Amino acid sequence: MEDATEKSPVSPGSIAPASEMLGDMLLLAKQPKFALAAYESSLKSTPGRLREQYGAAVSAQQAGLRTAAERHYRKVLKNCSHADSDLPELMQANRFFPKD
Repeated sequence: MEDATEKSPVSPGSIAPASEMLGDMLLLAKQPKFALAAYESSLKSTPGRLREQYGAAVSAQQAGLRTAAERHYRKVLKNCSHADSDLPELMQANRFFPKD
């Protein structure tokens, strides 16, 4: 139902989209491929959202989908380029890429 609604009736919108919460639950249930699908679905309606992008990266990594994990971690790093470097999501993204 949430996906069928163009805009939330309450501004600024939902705290967390339902599909993002589904991804979180699937990741906790050790279903990373299904979690990745949920996060990527959620990213279509709320692109650039950190929790979804990071969840997609972690899900892809746990599912062994390196290319997808790399793509999502790169977006996390790009979107948070001005954030504090000790942000846990950024630290994990940086650990994903080997140092030259």
